Amino acid sequence: MLLLNKYVYEEKNLDKAFEKFEQETNLTKEDVLYTSTEEKGGLLKSSKVILEIVKKGDLISFIKDYFDNLANGLNIQINTEINIEEDIININLSSNDASALIGKNGKMLNSLQVLLRKMIEVNTNVSLKINLDVENYKKRKISYLERDIKKIIKEVLRTKVDVKLDPMNSYERRIVHNLVSNYGQLTSESEGESPNRCVVIKYIEG
Repeated sequence: MLLLNKYVYEEKNLDKAFEKFEQETNLTKEDVLYTSTEEKGGLLKSSKVILEIVKKGDLISFIKDYFDNLANGLNIQINTEINIEEDIININLSSNDASALIGKNGKMLNSLQVLLRKMIEVNTNVSLKINLDVENYKKRKISYLERDIKKIIKEVLRTKVDVKLDPMNSYERRIVHNLVSNYGQLTSESEGESPNRCVVIKYIEG
């Protein structure tokens, strides 16, 4: 497994820290992902900024190596496409056995995403947002969810009867709340505890 290098700089301010990094590497902010923390000074100690940096190129190599090792372990083929937009790492996998990577109801896919994020954090102490998908499984699932919720919304508007949906994860519940918020006659509430937490779509009497 490749090691993921992290660059750490302690300076008076963030600009100074980045200036030092750019001088040493000939790279810019666009080439990296980073986190920064500020340590307040005291009577005998001045304040400082701690800048922690990971090169995008190193991160991409680390992720590809991670999935190459996974492919060898599962004895399947995995092709990895990586696109970094702002601070979000979008990864889409394709495979001759996509179902093995997705798992039942996407549980394997979610576990792989959590594990990869933890591995990066452990190696770098830099917290990153990762969106992992397999052959656009998540996109299709979200599309189906939005279609079904829009049908339920129409039914609630027609009948004025509240509807309790099946349990969903936090991301899916957020999609439902956003869709319902477009209708002034409706409201939505989350009920229950995970993994059985669900959304109730309610009609508001005018």
